[in-house]
Amino acid sequence: MLRLILFLLLPVFLLTVGAGVVFAQQASPTPESATLPPGGSPTGTQTLIAEIATQSPLDITYPVHGLKVTGVVAITGKIGVSGWTRYELAFAFADNQSENWFVFAGGNSPLSGTALGSWKTTAISDGDYNLRLRVYMSGSFQDGFVYGLRVRNYTLDTPLPTLSPTRTATSAATITPTLTPVPTFTSTLTPTTFPSPTVLPSNPASLGNTEIVFDLARGALLIVFLFGVFGVLLRLRRR
Repeated sequence: MLRLILFLLLPVFLLTVGAGVVFAQQASPTPESATLPPGGSPTGTQTLIAEIATQSPLDITYPVHGLKVTGVVAITGKIGVSGWTRYELAFAFADNQSENWFVFAGGNSPLSGTALGSWKTTAISDGDYNLRLRVYMSGSFQDGFVYGLRVRNYTLDTPLPTLSPTRTATSAATITPTLTPVPTFTSTLTPTTFPSPTVLPSNPASLGNTEIVFDLARGALLIVFLFGVFGVLLRLRRR
């Protein structure tokens, strides 16, 4: 008798627990996967930096911006300020980020002609450099610059390519052009009508949270009742 009761109660218990798990999984929302909008990765553009104009009465007339220089370079220029006491010439790397300038020449007032000094480029490594003319006055100074000088003593120079026009001999005869009509195409845009989304009806087989809790509670009460009946039968059997 005891084995028969246990055999009957076991399937009921398993069915009640399994139904509760299935209903709980159906009630829980499924997260939607987010998709990124289509678009290419950002691509950079190469830009040539033009000469930086400086509003200064100081002028370095040679070398000029972007010039290739080798050996000993004679620096010429003019100083258009009054009351200056001395000047100095210095160079720095073109990509200088720390404002480190190296003085290589200088002079005092008055200036004799346009010669400012000599720059021995063989004493430095090849590369791109900037020149600075600094003029000191009473309690202040002013600067003039030349940018992008290409020092090439030990390496080959790779300047930007230039286009050279090629002259082509043409006949002296007069050529009469023939005009060919070009067909004109007119494109007509046809609007595309997309169907409106259809709202799907709710699933009649789905259960809410309240119904799931109610079914679990009813199953639990049924199990407790069956165990109570089973206990009463055992006590009656012992008597």
